[in-house]
Amino acid sequence: MQSEANKQQIVLISKPAASLGRTAAVAAIAGLLGAAATIGLVLGTDLFVREKQGITSKEVVELPLPKNPDETQLAIAERVLPSIARVEASGPKGVVTATAVVFRSDGLLITTADAVDAASSLTVYLNDGTKLDGENVALVGKSSDADIAVIKVNRTDLPVAIGSKTKPAWGARMVMIDASPQTRGPEVTVGVITKEVAAVARGEDKPPVYGLVQVTTRASVSPRGPGTVFIDNAGTVIGLVTSRAEAPLVTLIKSPDTIPGTTVNPALDTANALHFGVPGDFAWDIAGQITDNGQVVKPWIGVPYGEDVPENQLSRDGVGGGLRITYIEDASPAKVVGKLRIDDVIIALEDDNVRSYNDLVAALRRHKPGDTIKITYLRDGETNPAILQVGGKPELG
Repeated sequence: MQSEANKQQIVLISKPAASLGRTAAVAAIAGLLGAAATIGLVLGTDLFVREKQGITSKEVVELPLPKNPDETQLAIAERVLPSIARVEASGPKGVVTATAVVFRSDGLLITTADAVDAASSLTVYLNDGTKLDGENVALVGKSSDADIAVIKVNRTDLPVAIGSKTKPAWGARMVMIDASPQTRGPEVTVGVITKEVAAVARGEDKPPVYGLVQVTTRASVSPRGPGTVFIDNAGTVIGLVTSRAEAPLVTLIKSPDTIPGTTVNPALDTANALHFGVPGDFAWDIAGQITDNGQVVKPWIGVPYGEDVPENQLSRDGVGGGLRITYIEDASPAKVVGKLRIDDVIIALEDDNVRSYNDLVAALRRHKPGDTIKITYLRDGETNPAILQVGGKPELG
């Protein structure tokens, strides 16, 4: 049991945002400004507009952003904190600080690959105050594609955090723990999951990042350190912040007189911050492969990209949008079965709706090589099933 002297302080980061209107006002402004501006407006209030499945329907849902951790959320943070550590990676770019989480009691921790990339030395500070460096810390391996790395420390008695086995639920409250600050203890913030599956573009020279968990907070804590842990109200890790998806500025409309599209720095009290994380179930799977096999094999069906079909071009069986197949890899499960063709529009993978390539990536990650899956697609206006066996594609490098 850790002593009071060694126990790290919890720093609560939370500042309220001003209320900006009622449901009726939001609905009226939505008709004038459009969905994008409306989402910007309601992110600053206790309301959130979310497009439902379908082509025209929308719903306004009360989704209050928490101002402070309640007793339950603080208790959750206290339970998980013993499994949280700070990592300092020294390399050509100086020292990078990140958060790591224990996923096996024999000294194995998960952090992000970018945080430890090219590091010449690693130092780990456990929550009980122990400092480990030199030969007591080693990089087991990393997945550059997934932005996940595994670190091993010379301990065999570490408390283990629990990784999620399911995708996070939209609208659910969550707790965020960032151990990267060097001058104080871990920072605990609360927020709401505002997108279960998010894609973030990174410019022309870098590929987009798919299948991320997006959360929104009222706190002036943007961006978070890499590896910052998202935890649901069951105490389960649902995500780890990736530095590949920097928290963008949040578009807010402070009043009906403000010009639509006004950009506000999320560090201001009146703004909200977006944070993006690698899903917990995916992180745990990748870390397990790195540890047990020394290699990551990704689930693969042979559809490496496609054309997103927007809702206003496709709506069937309550599903708006889909992914038009533009290329199928040779000798892949999709090619070998011969049921999928160019120009077919994928609308579901098992029970997950597919409205974009981002959705396909996220849904496929929840399956392993060798699994049998059903893909539902549209061809000539007809719905068809394709039964495929998921293949495996080793990650290179």
